[in-house]
Amino acid sequence: MKKLLLILMLLIASIVMHSCAIKSILFPEYKAILISPDSIYLESLENFIIEDSIEEPSLSENIDTTRIYYFQKKKLIDIINTRLDLNIDWKNNAIIGEAILTLKPHLFPQNEIKIDAKGFKINRVALEADSISTDLQYDYDNKVITIKLDFIVKEPIKILIDYIAYPDSLFAKNLIKNKYQGAYFINSDGSDKDIPKQIWTLNETSAASCWFPTIDSPDQKMTQDVFITVEKNQTAISNGELVYSTLNHKKDSTKTFYWRMSQPHSPYLTCIVVGDFQIKTEKYKNTDLVYYTSNDYNDSVKYIFGKTPETIQFMENLTGISYPWKRYSQVGVFGFESNGMENTGLSVYGSDIETNSIQRNDDNNEQTIVHETAHQWFGDLVTCKSWSQLALNEAFATYSELLWTEKNYSQSDCEALINDWIGETEAIISINNRPVITNYFTDPDIELFDAISYERGAMNLHTLRYYLGDSIFFKSIKQYVSDYKFSNVDIFDLKKSFETVSGEDLYWFFNQWFLSKTIPEINLSYIYNDSTKITEIELVQENVTDFNKLFVLPINILIASGNDVISKKETLTHKTTKFKYSFKEKPLFVCIDKYSLPLSKIEYPEMNTNKIALNKNINDLTRLNSLDFISNDSIKNLTFKQLLSDNNINLKLKVLGLLKNYKINDSIFIADFNPLLIKLLNESKNVDILVSAFSALSDYPFDKSIETISNSLIDSSYNVKFSYLEYLLKTNLELGIKKCETLEQSKDKNIKLILALLYSMYGSEKNEAFYKENLTTINHKKFNEMLSYYFDYVANKGDSIALNSIDFITELNKKTSSTYIKKSLKIFAQNLLANYSKKAEFSPQMEAIMRKCKEFNEL
Repeated sequence: MKKLLLILMLLIASIVMHSCAIKSILFPEYKAILISPDSIYLESLENFIIEDSIEEPSLSENIDTTRIYYFQKKKLIDIINTRLDLNIDWKNNAIIGEAILTLKPHLFPQNEIKIDAKGFKINRVALEADSISTDLQYDYDNKVITIKLDFIVKEPIKILIDYIAYPDSLFAKNLIKNKYQGAYFINSDGSDKDIPKQIWTLNETSAASCWFPTIDSPDQKMTQDVFITVEKNQTAISNGELVYSTLNHKKDSTKTFYWRMSQPHSPYLTCIVVGDFQIKTEKYKNTDLVYYTSNDYNDSVKYIFGKTPETIQFMENLTGISYPWKRYSQVGVFGFESNGMENTGLSVYGSDIETNSIQRNDDNNEQTIVHETAHQWFGDLVTCKSWSQLALNEAFATYSELLWTEKNYSQSDCEALINDWIGETEAIISINNRPVITNYFTDPDIELFDAISYERGAMNLHTLRYYLGDSIFFKSIKQYVSDYKFSNVDIFDLKKSFETVSGEDLYWFFNQWFLSKTIPEINLSYIYNDSTKITEIELVQENVTDFNKLFVLPINILIASGNDVISKKETLTHKTTKFKYSFKEKPLFVCIDKYSLPLSKIEYPEMNTNKIALNKNINDLTRLNSLDFISNDSIKNLTFKQLLSDNNINLKLKVLGLLKNYKINDSIFIADFNPLLIKLLNESKNVDILVSAFSALSDYPFDKSIETISNSLIDSSYNVKFSYLEYLLKTNLELGIKKCETLEQSKDKNIKLILALLYSMYGSEKNEAFYKENLTTINHKKFNEMLSYYFDYVANKGDSIALNSIDFITELNKKTSSTYIKKSLKIFAQNLLANYSKKAEFSPQMEAIMRKCKEFNEL
């Protein structure tokens, strides 16, 4: 499942997640480079030995002891097949179902069967045998059906469960810990003409049992037959191949779709989607590729899903396995809880996947589609055994994004993507660090779907690739997928496949990178002896303590000698390691190749660090890392100026970000940097550069030359438009408000949302009318976004505006027939009441606000 990355992307609809892609990078096979027998030596300053770094992780170093050990559910019963006959009850937001589960004992004979089923109304449980249905006795605690049998089950049996599922009621009844309810009804009464009438499912991790009875564990593998009866104008989609769709009795006005999944997969990957869609189909070899969109975006399918055949071919080449399922469907649905979900043969995305041409300038969603398509192999074909092993699904899908970028775009794009990963991972680690693979958590939905499972896991694979070399690494991936297709895996299965191909013990690698939460911290220093012509490099693993064992670190040392950068591949095995090399003259600089070891903290001495940043013969990641260690202001300013004039986008973005956080004297900034940033804004076509340049400028005085920037450039991207307007509002409020007001008549709903966000931060009381007008007229697909900005505006503008807002939403509630809008307005009132309930000071106006909120909530 592709997690959400950038908040702004959500706020103004489909913005940039990554700009990615890349030509092939070849990692040479690992080998030591020696100048002569005397020219290199290792020296340990402390009594550390390599075995210290590959011990089992100790409790104190690798887990948060306040967390609970997560026990995978004991496997007593295997599901062989699930047959579902489903009717959608739109009136009651319910699923009326009959399930027939074909089950067998996992190992030992059983006389009791437990089936997960949350909040169902159970009408009947029966044994199906030889065309005879026999009622069974069972206990039900609203979470699990416990079937007591009067015989011992040794062979497969069929259990029928007649039920009604009410997913909307589960959270209120405390039957689920969070609001992940499995099945979601959208505009079920059809009262809103703008909102599609849909139902869709999202089961990961344990919400499948919110809408059909199953053993809700990822280590189950089953085939399935799903019959879905819907209104005749609707389409029902599920996993596998569509066997038929047929109109039922004319008076019934319904249609039944039969989907067969003949290959085994895990219950959480079962999916249904029902709605009114436009459908386009193409072929990839013998596989049907089917794209479902809303009517508004039917003509944009080739821009949204157009690279799907190429993506599938790419994954086939990577894994050595042809696309494993009968069909690949992709659909965008309204109100989806994630960027995407990789149900088997059916990837579901939020409606933000449907974009116009301007949105695609900000983000074409290519990486999201690559990620979910990669999951058809990593996650669906080869599935994690338990949620503690989630990274085996997500790290591979995330790393596939880099490999796709590598194949199709530039080296700089690759390094930009890894640099994003580093930032996201470090942000999570600073808050709540843990190993990539861990059994210590209480709620996988909350605790595991983060940059540690995704980006950190992907960087671990990248480091493994560097160590083994491309040939062994990619052969190992093929071995892994071949070994475990249609099976469940843990981290030791991955290790075994890589060991089978490489022929070496890799426990040390998996232990330190996947089973430990520690990140290596390396301090580099060096000296040059003019008389002996020897350069001595000292590398210290700074974060080594009694509880924090040493890393074994294959690294690539880069040494600038004359006009060349020389690469030395070495391995750190001690707390302090020294290397000696012979050079005719003192190196200009020495550094560690960050691309070979992305997830590490590398510190350099101040000496010549700027030379690393300015050297075009080394990779971007290493240059980016070095910028953090320039402390001399004059050297820093000079380096920044040179890099802003360079063609390297990654370095420009880094400098622009540093300028934002590194406050320079206004006069120096205006003299040295302002002209460079204005030049960038006039010449660059890169959206990220333009956004970052406006952001950097916004902390300094207004510059009239900003008005020379082309309107067509500003209008080409919603991100750029937002950044431009925010720059004006921060530096020249009067001009900024005027510019915003001229856009209020725009027909583009995304422009209206940009204004709503800006007014919530910089607007005045007179902008209240803008919100009221647009909340009354905006397409309801964007209503909640507009309402959320109105809430922020109200929260920032004082009691009189808050009081007005309650009167306004009360009137709006009376006028609308949309259940969807009424629910949203109720949440607005509840949140406003919660805000005011927390305030220490009290006033008559506040009392009136709280009273009106309570009255509204009682409507």
